[in-house]
Amino acid sequence: MIQSVAQAEEYLSKFKARTTQTMGKDITVGRMWPLLRKVDNPQEKLRVVHIAGTSGKTSTAYYVASLLQQSNQKVGLTVSPHIRTLTERLQINGKPLDDDEFCRLLNKFAKIIGEDVDATYFEILIVFVLWAFVEIEVDYAVVETGLGGLHDGTNVCRRADKVCIITDIGFDHQHILGNTLEEIAKQKIGIVHAENIVFAHKQPSEVQEVFREYTAVVGAKINEIEPKIIEIDLPKYQIRNWNLAFEAYKYIASRDKLPIISETQLAKTHIAVPGRMHEVEYGGLKFVLDGAHNTQKMSAFVESFKARYPGQKVSAILAIKEDKNYEEVVEILASIVDKAYCVGFELRQDMPIRSVSPEIIAQVCEKYGIEAEVSSSIKVAIDKVVESAQPVTIITGSLYILGSVLAVLEDKK
Repeated sequence: MIQSVAQAEEYLSKFKARTTQTMGKDITVGRMWPLLRKVDNPQEKLRVVHIAGTSGKTSTAYYVASLLQQSNQKVGLTVSPHIRTLTERLQINGKPLDDDEFCRLLNKFAKIIGEDVDATYFEILIVFVLWAFVEIEVDYAVVETGLGGLHDGTNVCRRADKVCIITDIGFDHQHILGNTLEEIAKQKIGIVHAENIVFAHKQPSEVQEVFREYTAVVGAKINEIEPKIIEIDLPKYQIRNWNLAFEAYKYIASRDKLPIISETQLAKTHIAVPGRMHEVEYGGLKFVLDGAHNTQKMSAFVESFKARYPGQKVSAILAIKEDKNYEEVVEILASIVDKAYCVGFELRQDMPIRSVSPEIIAQVCEKYGIEAEVSSSIKVAIDKVVESAQPVTIITGSLYILGSVLAVLEDKK
C-alpha cells in the first residue's frame, strides 16, 4: 500500500532504470500505448491543451489553466519537473492534489496496470496523470511536454479538438533534439495532429517555416500571434507567455461557449508561477527565485529583473546543472550581480541530476567580474546572505535547487 508521497516515490523508483537506459536514445511513445490500453485509453476522453517549446512552456501552462479555471471550469494541470513535491505533477484548479488523494489514486492505478510494465518514470507518471484526470472528471487537461514533443510521452493526446501551444524555440537538449533551430522546431511542433488548432508567436523565419510546413502536412491550423503589451502584474518576460496563453484561452472559450474574462478583469489578476521571478520575503530581506538555466531564459530573466529593480547590482546564490552552457549563463548574469555564492547539488527525479562543480562556477564568475565564494550548501549560502543583510538576493541557475531553497526560507519565516 502506498500511504505517503515518499512511498509513492519508492513505487516510481523502479521505473528509473528504464529512464537511464532511454535518455538520449530510444525515446518513443511506443511504450505508452499498452499502458494506456490497460487503463481504458484516458487520452481519448480528455479535452487537452498541449504545450511544447524551449522557453516559457511551464508558465504558459499555468496561465492557460488559471484562465480556464476563472471561467468556472475544473482544470487538471501537469508540469515537469516538480520543484517541491511529486504531487505538483497532478494539479487540480491550481493546487497539487492532496497527498492522501494522490496516494489513493496511485494505489488504484498500480493495481490496474500490474507488475509487467515497461516504461520510464516520466511515462508511467503521464499515464497515471491522464487516467487520474478522467477519474477526477476534469473539464480540461493542460499538459506540458517533458522533452521535445514528437517522441515525448505526452504525445499520445491526439484528439482532433486538441489545442496546441508552441512557446519560443531556442537551444537546449541539443544532444537529443538536434543542433539547429530547424531540427529543434521539428521536434516541438511534433505534438500537432490532424485538425488541431495551434498557437505560436512569430519566431525566426527558419522556425516559422518548419511550423507552417508541418501544420500544412498534418492538416492543422496555425495561428501566428503578434507581440502585444497588456497591463498586468507580471514580470516583463512573462508578458509574451501570457499573451500566448490568453489567445489560446479566447479560442477555447469561444469554441466551447465559456464565459470570457475581459482584459480589464485580467489586469487585476496576479498569477504566480513557482520558480519564475518568484519573490519570497522574510525578515525585511527579499529573495528572487528564478530557474533560468540557459542563455535564452537567463537573458529574459535579467531583462525583467532590470525592469523591476532598475540600476541595482545584487548578490546571487548560483547553481547550474552540469549539461548547461554555464559560461554564457554567468556572462549574462554579470550585468546585475556583483557577488555570487556558488553551490552544488545532486538529486534525482527521473534521472540523476548533478550540478557543475561550484568551484568551476566560481572561477567563471571571477572571469566576468563577479566576486565569488563557494558555499557548502544552500542553507550555508542563505545564512551568509542573511548575515550580510542583503536587501535583494537572486537565486538562480537551475529549477532543481529551488525546492531546497524554499524549504530553508519557509523554515526561517
